[in-house]
Amino acid sequence: MTVRVPPGAPSWVNALVLQLNQIFTGIANPSRPVRLPAFADADAMPPAAQWEHCLVRVSDVGGGTQGVAYSDGTNWRRLDTNATL
Repeated sequence: MTVRVPPGAPSWVNALVLQLNQIFTGIANPSRPVRLPAFADADAMPPAAQWEHCLVRVSDVGGGTQGVAYSDGTNWRRLDTNATL
């Protein structure tokens, strides 16, 4: 995603748009690991429908095991077993 500056825009707009474009580039092409939001357990997680295609870290995905879960748009699923949380 690239934001374009309209012709004749003030210089502060150019500076702001440059910063925004750098942020968008960093999000689209990360150069370092991305920190995942952490939740204590499945009950503490936000609705999966609002976070489709997103990852979270869960302190207890079941049986006291820490893991990563992803939203399929309906449910949060364990990344290792694909089981719903």
